[in-house]
Amino acid sequence: MYRLEGIDQDWLANRSIIHNETTYRKHSDRTMILTPDNNTYFQMDFLWSGDIEMVVKNFIYYALGQRRLKNATKRTYREANLFVITGSPWQFTKCTRQERLVSGCTTEYQRLFLKFLVLLRRSGLTSPVLWVPQTPLDNIREKYLGVTNDQMRGYNAVVETAILSYNWTSFIYWKSYEKAFSLQDSLDGIHLGPRAKEKDVSFLLDYICHLATGIFCQQESI
Repeated sequence: MYRLEGIDQDWLANRSIIHNETTYRKHSDRTMILTPDNNTYFQMDFLWSGDIEMVVKNFIYYALGQRRLKNATKRTYREANLFVITGSPWQFTKCTRQERLVSGCTTEYQRLFLKFLVLLRRSGLTSPVLWVPQTPLDNIREKYLGVTNDQMRGYNAVVETAILSYNWTSFIYWKSYEKAFSLQDSLDGIHLGPRAKEKDVSFLLDYICHLATGIFCQQESI
């Protein structure tokens, strides 16, 4: 058993960290590799997606890369244990600034999400997927982004309904993420605060362990 230790460099969840763009870039892709011993290897790839369109584009890029890797490495290829995916609220902000009707924006979001589901099915990748829902904004962020919390809940409903209609057991709407989030905990009124992040990271590590062993260390639902 290994214990994850270190300092969280995310200034949005750690008040003691001063943001340094050269060491921790916001809105950028990155890879983290942990090798606690000669037998254990953990790799996490992060692809930033500002909206649902970028989710689709990033997934196509990732799936094609995995296909090339699989063909090149043959038997040593290992598929990802888990995908954690979402698109940020910028999708909704763009719609608002274009002065489009909310109903039209919701329909467009639904179309793109269903397109993503189809691409995922056709990709041949079988790893479980956790979809991260949108969480509430404080009043300042609502005004800045031009999106209401009612609209955010509407977009979440579109995703949850689509997932249920596909009856896809390995594609999961991550409800406990919503429960963990708290505006009182958030340092900026939009991103995960330290307590919520600690809960979510703990859950993810436990879930990955469950996928590998079939056992949950913590009795907590998704």
